[in-house]
Amino acid sequence: MSHIPQEVITEILSWAQVKTLLRFRCVCKSWCVLIDSQRFVKMHLNRTLKSSSDQKLLLSGHILNSADFDSIFETNIAKIEQIDPPVRCLPTGIQVIGCCNGLVCLTGTSYKHKTSVMLWNPSTRKSKELPHLDECITHYLGFGYDAVHDDYKVASIMQSEDALHTTLRVYSSRSNTFGKVQEFPYGSVINGADGVFAVGVLHWIVSSGLDEPGKWIVAFNLATETTQLVPQPDCRLKKGFKSNLAVLEGNLSLIYYYREKYTADIWIMKDYGKKESWEKIASIRNQILLEKNDEDLVCYDLEEKSAKSVELQGDLGLYFQYGVYSGSLVQLNSGDPTKGDDRGPGFGKQKKNRKRDNFLSTGFKLVL
Repeated sequence: MSHIPQEVITEILSWAQVKTLLRFRCVCKSWCVLIDSQRFVKMHLNRTLKSSSDQKLLLSGHILNSADFDSIFETNIAKIEQIDPPVRCLPTGIQVIGCCNGLVCLTGTSYKHKTSVMLWNPSTRKSKELPHLDECITHYLGFGYDAVHDDYKVASIMQSEDALHTTLRVYSSRSNTFGKVQEFPYGSVINGADGVFAVGVLHWIVSSGLDEPGKWIVAFNLATETTQLVPQPDCRLKKGFKSNLAVLEGNLSLIYYYREKYTADIWIMKDYGKKESWEKIASIRNQILLEKNDEDLVCYDLEEKSAKSVELQGDLGLYFQYGVYSGSLVQLNSGDPTKGDDRGPGFGKQKKNRKRDNFLSTGFKLVL
């Protein structure tokens, strides 16, 4: 194939799925070097994200499962396939903190009651364990990408045992360290939710303190590592409402839902940071979005304004959480992308082996 220009080969390969590219690394040395290069990795990732192709639904609990995202909407059937976790089975199961550019942030508690966090690429089976967190503190985590510094970061909001003192600390994948502790003067995280990543910023809903009862949206910019408040929409809220954050069509979304009436209002911020850009895009009544009682999945089409039950074929266990990730070649370690064992370092020693935007999207979780 020496007569084929390198640019043409690169163009063709950039449209292939990750599992195909991993096999193609063995074709010849030049293909291996190309596929492992940072330029190709970013080119492939951009095309995957723009086309919304090769998306998987990751279901986590005491076991890890995945399902093809496209088939769910085409057939209303989610064929669940168990996948090898990057960690050994943990008594508390494995929790998905967030997904970004094909990477998944997982957390769990080991048999020694240590809270561990791991970054994992399910497509390449590479993983990286973060330094252990303080076991005496409650942690609320968030995971995202700092495009300015080309760095994947995990933010940890840390709350003291008496809930009177809250701080924040940021892990950098590039340096493999947590930064300095900084004050987080915004009260407690509502519902113990994980941070929602949108437009380069992590978001949490927090209580506004004892002196001013209410709820705020706090934004943490991963590039500047600073916090600020995001205005909420002007709307009359009924009694007994709960709020949740999500990402829809790449924008920050806010969901107000009312458990007693099984209704939900979905708002989307069209122009980030501007209060007047909040727009109510749907009001759903007597329907369930994606998850019900941690057991059932339902797809809701924002254009058709209709919900469809998803048949789960496979064993999920008694409890599960989920995340949506795209197949990518994004590497967890700087330098040689082939370094690191297939299953990752895990929570302890393991054997080494060298061998739709119109629908609910990443981070959307609503329990009624």
